[in-house]
Amino acid sequence: MTTDDDDRIVFLLKESKAFFAAVGVDHDLMFKIFRADTDWEFILKIDALLETAVKAVIKKSLGFNNNGKFVGGHLDEFIEALPVNGRTSLVSLLKKVGCPDDMIALVEAVRRLRNGFAHDIRQVDFKLIEVIKARGDKASLLRGLSSIANYKEGELIKMYEDDGKFLRFGIVDGTLRFLVMAYHAVLK
Repeated sequence: MTTDDDDRIVFLLKESKAFFAAVGVDHDLMFKIFRADTDWEFILKIDALLETAVKAVIKKSLGFNNNGKFVGGHLDEFIEALPVNGRTSLVSLLKKVGCPDDMIALVEAVRRLRNGFAHDIRQVDFKLIEVIKARGDKASLLRGLSSIANYKEGELIKMYEDDGKFLRFGIVDGTLRFLVMAYHAVLK
């Protein structure tokens, strides 16, 4: 890890605290999630955090000022009921409000993994990379979860197999970037 990498993670952690405060979540939550005992728990918690952020972005984006008043609170129930993925979903709305493609890919990939984990309790002790390798959509999952622009799939999988925390770190990095973007672009 270089000094630039250190500076980046320090910046992301510092800036994400503003997001956590804005949505009423403990600022140390990311550390707790990263240290989850299982990848199953890690993914479920990352997904819940991203879903909270996505809903906050959508709610704020759909609100508007009308003579200085914020309007849009009546949409809360509607937004809370929307699925994350699908034709009429939170992700569809994220696309409409201009969310970057890599952020959308992260949200979609985490949700697909969450659904896989949540609907099969037998996977509770499986390593995240093993779950990904067994899926038909592993290539799109790797693209969505990885902050690496260009990679050789086999080599990347090997790195994740050798160090499971590296995959978690990449997911945390992407999640922190999403939270910082959400805060500065919409919630601030």
